[in-house]
Amino acid sequence: MASDAAFYEVLEADLRSLSSEARKTDSIATQITGWLQHTDFPLIKECAERALLRLRAISQEGKGIEAVRTKEILRPFLLVCESKNPKLIGAVLGSIQKLLAHNAVSDEGRQQVIQALNQVEKSSDDTVKLKILQTALTMLQNPSSSDNEEGAGQVLSLCIRIYCHNRSSPTVVSTAAATVRQAVALLFDHAVVDANGSSRGSSGVATGREVAAVLLLQDLMNMCAGYPPSWLKCPLVGRPFVLDLLEFVLLHRPTAFHQHSAFKALLKNKVGPCLAELSRTALDPEVEPASVGEAKLLLRCVGALLRKHVLLLPDLSVTLIETLLAGCKTNRMPWQRLLSLQVLRWLLSDPYLLYALFTSYDMSIHHDVNAVHDTLHVALEIVKAFIKTADSSDEDLIGSLSAIYRSKLDGKEQQIDVDTMTPAHAAGQEVMIAYLALEVLLAVVSGVETLADAANNASKASFEQLPLAPLAVTATIDRCRSESAGSLLALPRGNSAAPAATAGATSSASTPRTPLSGSRNSTAAQSPALGPAAGPIIRKTSSNLGINLSSRATTGPSVLAAVSPRPSVTQTGSVQQSMQPAVTAATVSTLVDVLWRPLLAGLSGVLSRCTDSSRHEALMLQVLRAYQSYTYSAGGMGEVPARDAFLAALCEVAVTTEKHEAPSVHGHAVEGAQGGAGPRASGPTASEDQQTAATTTTASGTAIASSGSMGSGAAAALLGPTSICVADLKVKNIHALRILFNCAYRLADVLGPSWVLVVEVLCILDRALPAGGQGGKVGLSPTLLDVVCRDTESAIQG
Repeated sequence: MASDAAFYEVLEADLRSLSSEARKTDSIATQITGWLQHTDFPLIKECAERALLRLRAISQEGKGIEAVRTKEILRPFLLVCESKNPKLIGAVLGSIQKLLAHNAVSDEGRQQVIQALNQVEKSSDDTVKLKILQTALTMLQNPSSSDNEEGAGQVLSLCIRIYCHNRSSPTVVSTAAATVRQAVALLFDHAVVDANGSSRGSSGVATGREVAAVLLLQDLMNMCAGYPPSWLKCPLVGRPFVLDLLEFVLLHRPTAFHQHSAFKALLKNKVGPCLAELSRTALDPEVEPASVGEAKLLLRCVGALLRKHVLLLPDLSVTLIETLLAGCKTNRMPWQRLLSLQVLRWLLSDPYLLYALFTSYDMSIHHDVNAVHDTLHVALEIVKAFIKTADSSDEDLIGSLSAIYRSKLDGKEQQIDVDTMTPAHAAGQEVMIAYLALEVLLAVVSGVETLADAANNASKASFEQLPLAPLAVTATIDRCRSESAGSLLALPRGNSAAPAATAGATSSASTPRTPLSGSRNSTAAQSPALGPAAGPIIRKTSSNLGINLSSRATTGPSVLAAVSPRPSVTQTGSVQQSMQPAVTAATVSTLVDVLWRPLLAGLSGVLSRCTDSSRHEALMLQVLRAYQSYTYSAGGMGEVPARDAFLAALCEVAVTTEKHEAPSVHGHAVEGAQGGAGPRASGPTASEDQQTAATTTTASGTAIASSGSMGSGAAAALLGPTSICVADLKVKNIHALRILFNCAYRLADVLGPSWVLVVEVLCILDRALPAGGQGGKVGLSPTLLDVVCRDTESAIQG
């Protein structure tokens, strides 16, 4: 009641002010002004005084807001709206806005207010237009406004007409655009009712408050296709603004599409096909688009559709993904490739969407596209082409690529402006394309790490919920763990034996029967079991989240390695909690096994070109952190070939210097790194030219891929008789050693025979450190060596 009394006081003050203004009609000048502005001041004064008396009576009787919903109180304000006095109209619209905000206007009164706003719309005063927009938005904030779809359409049409008016000032246009966005969001919010709501149609027909939102979406698609709207009473709006509204709806209001069958039908029959046709035209190399900005907004809509509604459109999503992949080809314009890669990077940066795409397409026999693997293949080809260009170019393109990551570490995100690109910036365009392709690879690595953590946490949670096992079973679990720990001391050479038969049976029983099962290596049976009983024990170290650069006694600005921690499962925010797929360990294990070859090929190719410690260090750190993340993921999921391949690559980088380069392995690329070979079937073997241009991978990685485990032969191929000294070690070697020690400590209980690699590296360092000390002057800052020693000591003590 206190709030009602305060509202009555404010409304009473507005009525007194209106009555005072209307009383100023004694002078001849005021009468002439009223006659010119079609203002009946005596009638306004009489109605205002009558409404004032009525309001005082309601306040004295202690009645609620319902008593204010009378024509008598609203009439004086509506009479002013019929005039052409901008000063009074602006004040009166503020009073009407207060009535609407307190729900003090009846349904009939709302229709009268809408008619009054349509009359006032013709005013050329900017203040009046801004007041109209505020009043219209206040009216739509009431959920009951969607009960009358015609009234809601008239209010929204009014805002759009103000936006399209040619004589509106920039302030009014920007305010009108923001008002339209908020109004569209409100209509979709009103369509989403609570769980007990009865407005969810089951036959694809809107029956409740969602009618207004459905009609609005239909008109948006009509205008997007170039046809005039049928429900909205407004001129044809430009396609860029319509696409902006559509992207907002698809991205920020996905609940409406997942709850109401009417929205689902519209999404399947109109929204999806229209976006697919427009995107195919925008990325067609033989068709000139209307504008680059319009194509950018269009592809953002496609990205929003795939990111939020890919499971609702399984067949159409294949077409959209294939269109985006085709837009990355070399026969497209640079801006087309950039826009396509931006969308693909945005999609794969969401771990749960990555998981959904992999399970829905890569693991399905009903679709011809491998969404995740084909995207990685496209990104890998771009990275390979960029490396080939960088090797033959006089410019330091790798340094330009590293400069982008240096800016990111400094908090300056690189902005990609496709509207200002010209052929004169061809080198910069190639660098940006390579940057986005590399970001796709890094996004997949980060997503796989998040999924592996989620799968391990889910396995632990399900294990903790099980009843207490008998003593015999507990003894079996302890014996498995003790045998695993004992294998670290034995360090067997050659292929390791498979884990316990019971654990292997459990793992194979939980693996879904998919087309991927036939193409996976038989080493899956040799991997550690994924179950909690015999699962890997992952140590937690203080450096698991990233790597940090230490200060160096070198010239030039140092790079701050403030690598941000990976987002947690609850921080992704890209898929709502109710829409997230259930992550299973078997599927994540398959994901790790399928993707490690193209990832290692692309990352190793970039890392091998990072030779300048001062210019390439930022890029070097990003790639090495990706090595660390994927090694963690593969180790946690028990994928031995993937884990050992990345571990062997780290060892090679750690001990390979410019004086002792490893033999070229161009002709021994890791199987599957050439792309082509999807997870469901093996593609044709790459030609010799393709292998020569392919990104190099380690010889040990090839040995691991063929043998399925790490033995002394692979270690000898990688770390065979090598003589180096401390002076030969560079910054890249030091960072690789640090990452290697982190991985070895965290995965200590599951490395098994792969400890051979780490031990061989330690032996090489043991031989190198005294040699460097006897050599007198050492060309490497001791600070970097101190970092490795300090991290290793803290890991051992922890």
